[in-house]
Amino acid sequence: MATYKTPGVYIEEAPKFPFSVAQEPTSVVAFIGYTTVIADNEGNSILLYPKRISLWNDFVSVFGYQSSSKYLPDAVSLFYKNGGGDC
Repeated sequence: MATYKTPGVYIEEAPKFPFSVAQEPTSVVAFIGYTTVIADNEGNSILLYPKRISLWNDFVSVFGYQSSSKYLPDAVSLFYKNGGGDC
């Protein structure tokens, strides 16, 4: 029993049911755009295949970086500079 320092009416509610759904993040950011690289290191096409990226350096190593005419690298860069996670 809890010790109360002021007089009054107190209600203590005990949870009757455990959480039935695990609390997990439910969103993954997806970027779509043009890149300078369209094949992986083995020569396989990565065109139209999703790729999970965790860090800005991963993006550069997989897709390359050229900001002069392509907006995607700049968008991903700013996403990570603002605390972004996986995309």
